[in-house]
Amino acid sequence: SKNIRLLEERKAKAAELIVSVEEYLNTLDDSRMRRMISMRYIDGLPWWKVAQRMGGRATEDSCKKQMERFLKGGI
Repeated sequence: SKNIRLLEERKAKAAELIVSVEEYLNTLDDSRMRRMISMRYIDGLPWWKVAQRMGGRATEDSCKKQMERFLKGGI
């Protein structure tokens, strides 16, 4: 049906986007940011879970702030 075809097209586009993001991640020197981006935007984890997996003194707020600075070009 038309709906199934539309869903399949969206699924294919999403898979392409994930590949593009992963290719971009491979260009980053900062392994910490690579891990955070992957967990948050590819795996879809909430910030509290990202912080938990980052370990150390990472908190939900510190991870959010680090990502915000990175996306603004401050890291």
